[in-house]
Amino acid sequence: MSIRATGGVGYLPLNEWTDFARAGADNYRKERFGAYWDIGIFCSFARRHAVGLTVGGIGITAYDSGSVAPYYSYRTQWDFKTAPVTLVYEFYFSRSNCRFTPFIGAGVSYLITDLEVTHKSIGEPYGLETSVVTGDGEGYGFQGYLGLRSQITPSFFLVSRMRGQYADGWGFTRKKGDVKIEFTGADIALGLECRF
Repeated sequence: MSIRATGGVGYLPLNEWTDFARAGADNYRKERFGAYWDIGIFCSFARRHAVGLTVGGIGITAYDSGSVAPYYSYRTQWDFKTAPVTLVYEFYFSRSNCRFTPFIGAGVSYLITDLEVTHKSIGEPYGLETSVVTGDGEGYGFQGYLGLRSQITPSFFLVSRMRGQYADGWGFTRKKGDVKIEFTGADIALGLECRF
């Protein structure tokens, strides 16, 4: 049995949301990369196989701004966050006592997703106004990845991973007409694993 914690960055294009936002935006832009972390517990069996349960977090932000000079200007910020709970399977290409162990993995996720929209405007006759709207939902995802586990001591390992995933943040709760909030993309991560 082992515990693993990793962190990294992911490329998240948010394709459908970006198309929707650009249609009514003056100066829409989105962060190219989002932060990612996870922590999980793994149980090995039959020497080269393991199953695990992980929890994590993914976040990314998009913006829009505009003005009607000289009377009015605004800025809107969308903060997308999701917490995936993932059941994974891993296959190791060498035995656990090797110094370097490449592996592949696949998983299925349950997502708890939040969206916070902050709108700030300034203009006559009201001055500065700020409004915040929040929404939440539940979704699902699938992932596959390649990794390398490098032994530091008999009980500690450095773990690197490259992963691709499809994730629909509001897939279970999205209503008809809602824009799809996808966390589909690719990420790279680095972390530590402790084996008991």
